[in-house]
Amino acid sequence: MSFIFTTPQALDNAAKSVSGIHDLWLADSKTAITVVNAIVPPAADPVSNRMVGRILEHMAQYQQISSQALEYLRGFSQGLAENAEAYRLAEAQNSTTFD
Repeated sequence: MSFIFTTPQALDNAAKSVSGIHDLWLADSKTAITVVNAIVPPAADPVSNRMVGRILEHMAQYQQISSQALEYLRGFSQGLAENAEAYRLAEAQNSTTFD
């Protein structure tokens, strides 16, 4: 059986790191959406229009998947922070028990 050792500070640091990943992903996604939505067909022919349409479809799929992933990251970061606080409280209660 293996054990995992951690500290409230380690959980706080992990929560901040995950939150940072979330924030970077969100900012980059907004940039990508802006760039992709600015794409115009290179010519006024059906093939060019279809290609731009396909790119926009892929962006819509990316947005859907990305929003789910961002929600997961937000929840994971929040869970880490909540567990760090619970750990801190448990340690404080345990230390007063032995005083």
